[in-house]
Amino acid sequence: MSKVTKICVSLLALGAPAAAFAAEPGAPLTDQAQAGDTAAPTAAPGKIEEVVVTAQKRSENAQKVPIAISVITEKNLEAQHITGMEDLPALLPGLKVGNSAGSGLVYLRGTGQNSGAPGIVNPISTYLDGIYIGIARLGLFDLPAVSQIALLKGPQGSLFGRNASGGIIQVATKDPSSKSGGNVQLGYGNFGTVNGAVYATGSLSDTVAANISFKGRRQSEGEITNVYTGTDLLKERSYSAQSKVRWTPNEDTTVLLNAAVLSSRDMRGVVNGPLPGYTANDGVTTYLGEDKVRLRYDPHSKVDTKLLSLKVTYDLGWAEVSNLLHGLSSETLFKDLQGSGHAGRPNPNNQPDQHITAPTKIMGNGDDLQISSTGSGPFKWIAGLSYEYERTDSTFAVYADEALISNTIGRVTSDAMAEFAQVTYALAPTTRVTGGLRYTTDKLTFSGVNTVTGQTSAGLAPSTTYNQMTWRAAIDHDLTRKILLYAAANRGFKAGQYNITSVTNPPVKPEIVDGVEAGFKSMLFDFLRLNTAFFQQKSSNIQLRSNQAGSVILFNAAKAKTAGVDLDFDAALSDHWSIKGGFEWLPTAKYTSFPNASAVLPSPLTVIPANCKGTPSTVKGGTVNLVCDLTDYRMIFAAKLAATLGVQYKLNAFGGKAEINVGDGYSTRYYIDPNASTFVDPRHVLNASAVWMSPDDKWNVRLWGTNLTNAKTGFRGFAYIPGSPLRFGVEVGMNL
Repeated sequence: MSKVTKICVSLLALGAPAAAFAAEPGAPLTDQAQAGDTAAPTAAPGKIEEVVVTAQKRSENAQKVPIAISVITEKNLEAQHITGMEDLPALLPGLKVGNSAGSGLVYLRGTGQNSGAPGIVNPISTYLDGIYIGIARLGLFDLPAVSQIALLKGPQGSLFGRNASGGIIQVATKDPSSKSGGNVQLGYGNFGTVNGAVYATGSLSDTVAANISFKGRRQSEGEITNVYTGTDLLKERSYSAQSKVRWTPNEDTTVLLNAAVLSSRDMRGVVNGPLPGYTANDGVTTYLGEDKVRLRYDPHSKVDTKLLSLKVTYDLGWAEVSNLLHGLSSETLFKDLQGSGHAGRPNPNNQPDQHITAPTKIMGNGDDLQISSTGSGPFKWIAGLSYEYERTDSTFAVYADEALISNTIGRVTSDAMAEFAQVTYALAPTTRVTGGLRYTTDKLTFSGVNTVTGQTSAGLAPSTTYNQMTWRAAIDHDLTRKILLYAAANRGFKAGQYNITSVTNPPVKPEIVDGVEAGFKSMLFDFLRLNTAFFQQKSSNIQLRSNQAGSVILFNAAKAKTAGVDLDFDAALSDHWSIKGGFEWLPTAKYTSFPNASAVLPSPLTVIPANCKGTPSTVKGGTVNLVCDLTDYRMIFAAKLAATLGVQYKLNAFGGKAEINVGDGYSTRYYIDPNASTFVDPRHVLNASAVWMSPDDKWNVRLWGTNLTNAKTGFRGFAYIPGSPLRFGVEVGMNL
């Protein structure tokens, strides 16, 4: 019996006594367990719970919001043992989260950012409890005590606007409760991984409630071996800690203080090596295996981020006013990251090992003030002001073996101010129109010097200001009480960016995405939620990254177009069976105009492709830099089909209750670079868990496994960056 088979059998072992412990329709599970009833599971469908989101900056039933939204809950995360942002595509079809040197490369519907350099921001913005976390280097944090994650698909032009040209990820954590409660969890898994979690909440007085949470894990065994140094790599250590305090001095006022720390060490995405058929640029290093690399130094990464916010909400009776003050500070260190995938000289090509060390400090603060209507009339409105300040200080040092060949010390700041307003008017009891505007002013400032070459950023404009009006227009209609039809148009905007790693790279132009969408949201028979959206997006000045002669270069692709359909569903088939899933089909995702693109192909390259310009190379190993016309090429991170399916079965077992969860995340091949030389293979990522709970819900034991088929989830091509391997473990929990 194979290892995978053994793990699957152990995870599903609790399912064997299903018939013996199944509940009689209408009877409590605990009663049936005590009686030993052998009745088959009831065929009567269950009921889907309402999902409340803040996609329009107010609490609303997700089924009534004319935006394509996918929502996952704490239970969905637990069912597939999803612990961090990088794992979310297993539950959110169409979302792609890549890992490049520890930075999150987030894509949706073909829109995203493929550079993880210091200071680079994603066009799929992440908000943690309303705090903007846009910088890619901070995007791969472990999830704290999450209550809900909502993915808003497509450009968000009015209420969010800045750097949201592709969508929004809203991560909401648990709020304090005046009722005392909590839980403790301890687990162990392969690679010598120990993990634990603590959550507690309760009242401190009649008007004050608080909570505290901690999650952490530590690996003692690495996933990858550096055969040159003999060191195990990717021994990840990470934790998240958070506390909230809520004060309600009266029935009209709420004050919420929120503090969090997110920390991680030695993450994936920091090692690479050649695949079979290719040779590193030293001319001798070849494929060593999926779990081995040959590097001169052991790469290291760390990210420590602190968040603090204060939100005050006041009910005026006719409107609600809220103000969110927030701050962020982070220190990141990426040390000895190899770009060459070999151990340096001596070698046949006399190529040095090139490695990078990049200590970075990031700080930011902001203020979001808004006022929104609370009445029941035909008008719903919201208006506000938003301010965001970010500063990134980085030292980007490039070494050739032990010699320092480039050392760029740079600072990028961003001052962004926006005014926004959105109005919804009921034309009739069943029909509404929505219009929204946002005007953003984003001023970027850059200064830098290369202490090795003596070059400075004096040749570049020291600052650039981007002014942009974005908008949203929508109409929605209640076809029935439980079926909503809608159509919407949005313009999204991502400001231009400076490349902090280069004092000669001009800032890239702002990226604009215009999207149209039509769909329906339905709740059928109270047990099936089915939502579908058809969309088309046109992008201009798409911001991309390329590596040239060891340097990170930012540039713009001219134009692109995507079109497709996505679907989400939840179904409570019975009191025992439920399913959740969806798909994104993206038949059209191409660069409609992309001349003079920077491209990288493996060497030797004796014939230059007809659409490219460059110099042939007969060197065995390494890469060749070309300039190509990539018009009509497939957009990066744009799989033609991505789908998820999760199945849950509840039963009585061994005197208590049990749940079996199996989830599959599928994606066709998608490309990492525009000229299609690196990619992620088609794959199924199978996750599963089985949990047993005591009759009083005080104790639980969970067996879990992720990537049970050991699918190759990393970047591949002429080189590869390993993804997450097969993992499994056991956890014991207690509810307080």
